[in-house]
Amino acid sequence: MDLAGGFEHVNAIDLEAEMIEVGRREAARRGVRNVDWRVGRAEEALVAAESVDLITIGEAFHRLEQATIIEKALDWLKPGGCIAILGTYGILAGGEAWKEIVRAVARHWMAKAFLVGWADALPGAVVEPDAFKRLLLGAGFIDVAVKHLAEPHDWSFDEIVGYLRSTSVCSEGALGDLFSSFEASLTDALSPAEGRLFHGQLRCGYTIGRKQA
Repeated sequence: MDLAGGFEHVNAIDLEAEMIEVGRREAARRGVRNVDWRVGRAEEALVAAESVDLITIGEAFHRLEQATIIEKALDWLKPGGCIAILGTYGILAGGEAWKEIVRAVARHWMAKAFLVGWADALPGAVVEPDAFKRLLLGAGFIDVAVKHLAEPHDWSFDEIVGYLRSTSVCSEGALGDLFSSFEASLTDALSPAEGRLFHGQLRCGYTIGRKQA
């Protein structure tokens, strides 16, 4: 959304209609009027060849057919145009001791909710940015770079649960009737006390590459 002012026209696509509606509301709140919102698969987007200056993928690359998207990106981008793959290392990626506890509890309940073996491929296993770099270089992108950013952040227990509710794997929609048990297990494991904060870092980053001019 913050980039919209720098471009004449923006196409935004998401598989979930609810997220498109969130985007529309936020655009209306900010007075942004140059975004075309679409529900659908990015892999099936109809985009003219060499018509795009910048492609951004935020917190979604793990859900896409990566080789297909990169190949299409090379076709869609103008010569000299860029692709940027953005993402965060969420709580389920582990790190600090309390995040490792959350990760273990979450994976226990994911294993109950999803097909055997499927939970191992879900978000929560860190995808190394260097893997994205290799994909872009292998496809023919140039000037490929990876950038890591981090900021200290203190989480309350309610913020942790709220974050997990927003994910595609630990939400009430994903866990169904198991969610209340999951939340109770998390409470037992973290033993949150009134006013207690869980210290950590917000870690994010991006991988960017440019199409040969």
